[in-house]
Amino acid sequence: MGFGVTFLSDRIEHGRLDGIGVYTKSLWDGLKSSKNLHPLSFSTQARIEKSQEFLNHHIDSTPTPYPIHSGISSLLNAPLGELREYEKSIDLFFAPDHHIPFLRDTPVVASVMDIIPFIHPEWASGKLRAVKNFAFKRAVKSADHIITISQHSKQDIINHFEIDEHKISTVPLGVDSRFFIRADESSIESVKSKYGIDREFFLSVGTLQPRKNILRTIEAFRRLPKLHRDDSMLVIVGQDGWGSDELAISIKKMKEDGDGIWLSYLPQDEVYALMQSASAIVYPSLYEGFGLPIVEGFASQTPVITSTTTSMPEVAGDAAILVDPYSTEEISKAMEQILDSSELSQELIAKGLEKVREYSWEISTQRHLEIFRKINVM
Repeated sequence: MGFGVTFLSDRIEHGRLDGIGVYTKSLWDGLKSSKNLHPLSFSTQARIEKSQEFLNHHIDSTPTPYPIHSGISSLLNAPLGELREYEKSIDLFFAPDHHIPFLRDTPVVASVMDIIPFIHPEWASGKLRAVKNFAFKRAVKSADHIITISQHSKQDIINHFEIDEHKISTVPLGVDSRFFIRADESSIESVKSKYGIDREFFLSVGTLQPRKNILRTIEAFRRLPKLHRDDSMLVIVGQDGWGSDELAISIKKMKEDGDGIWLSYLPQDEVYALMQSASAIVYPSLYEGFGLPIVEGFASQTPVITSTTTSMPEVAGDAAILVDPYSTEEISKAMEQILDSSELSQELIAKGLEKVREYSWEISTQRHLEIFRKINVM
């Protein structure tokens, strides 16, 4: 079976796994024991040396970058010649990372996390956006089957791409088992001391971009009663992203006023320590195809505050406090409830641990295998 690792190769080269990179690696680990995998990266062989070492596996490559491949193939409605030999070695191709090849004689199953650039173009870079959207939509529609990660995303794909619902399966994401392993107190205190976290704290996790709604999260924290603000802080963990100029100003003022700190990319063990010791994960995103930090918070035994919009109520159920993400008052009130009531926190932790049982990579892998087998016999 062919297995796309283009995005994973990029993440490995830059020394960090997140989002689709985590998804790809988790499924690679789950599938490799039951499938003979032939990984493919749309990048030069020289560039993917680290990836081969990371996966302990040879990776086939194509020197034609994916945007060029996708654009030409979508116009010709056929694969470029360099993929025809590769295609002979596989019976199905799985594209977990939005890099969906056009193949002539081989079924393609593609994962589509969300289609945010089509629904909210204001949250995506405008550079060549029309061309990228055209090519991506053609690639998605060319796939034999689509896997997505929530019922909300499935409905978006049906509505905007006009794809038959029977060609789309919903398979929720899993949670890395390491989130369940409790860090010892000395490790937690060491991480907190390293970054100057000397009070209770709320944790915001996500790339600094408009839809993550971090600006309102900061404003919500600053609305807390003075006593709570004096006794707690906001810790933001996430790399600088697109469209974050206004947010940068707000973060600077937050730091100057002693209300919180911003940490960019952290080693994963430090992320575990912070997620397990926060008063709550505050994740009032404006739009998510799934919202992995929600279930990571559940596994970390930490209360979660998230949004009433898009996929997040579906993922969280009744195990989180749901707020209107456009209301700083509601977000702030939820933070205040957490600080005022240990009983509420314990109730949310218990519900979260129950809910998170639905989200494992073992379950996800089995669901993917069922879909692959179905496509292969059709």
